[in-house]
Amino acid sequence: MRRDVRGGQRGDPRRSPGRAGADVPLWSRMGNRAFTTVVQRGLLGDTYRFQVKRARFMSILGSTPEGRHALEVQNEHGITLSWVDGGAASYDGDSRCTLNLNMDAARLAGYFVHEMYHVERKKSGASPDADASPDEQQYVDRMVEEEIEGTVLGFQSRIGQSGPLMPGEEFYRLAYQDAKKQALAGGADAATAEEAARSAARRVVRHLIRPTDGSWPRIAPSTLESYEMYYHRVWRKSHAVRR
Repeated sequence: MRRDVRGGQRGDPRRSPGRAGADVPLWSRMGNRAFTTVVQRGLLGDTYRFQVKRARFMSILGSTPEGRHALEVQNEHGITLSWVDGGAASYDGDSRCTLNLNMDAARLAGYFVHEMYHVERKKSGASPDADASPDEQQYVDRMVEEEIEGTVLGFQSRIGQSGPLMPGEEFYRLAYQDAKKQALAGGADAATAEEAARSAARRVVRHLIRPTDGSWPRIAPSTLESYEMYYHRVWRKSHAVRR
């Protein structure tokens, strides 16, 4: 049976003053300190892991032309990075890009390249604005093309990188490697072979995002909505169109 410590049943424990003049048993204070220490160590550990991941993320970006250009775009337009616990990456259309801190750094670098392409298009005025686009299909076509190109850049930045792949990336790599191999075997120089590889891989991405054979896209914002469906929805919401 537990006894009230104020009755002296635990061997006259030493006490330490608590709040509002109350006495708090020393072991209670020690327990609180131990808990606080564990929490602090956990937070420090999380902070350290985040710093290590961020350093690797930046190093990977700095190792490729696409990554370096993406960092230049971020700095030029003052884009703030927000690290979150879910999703992959997104750009809010203004000055913030969210990144999943739990994702593999090399994979996340590919998403960052993709999002900075959206930033560059938006800030340069090349990306269409739903409110200012009178033609729904034209708006959708332009935005889907932007998604295709952003995906191509993200995939290309990861050629030669290890670790988990982005969705659909394996098809890009296969097309890229096969086309380059065939071009070189046919006598093409390195620059021509590279161009042929990227062209073939881009065609694959187009099919993955906007297939013409009636199949469901392998790359999409969600399992329930393709990019084409998503941008139709964005335009209709902007123009208050219900269908």
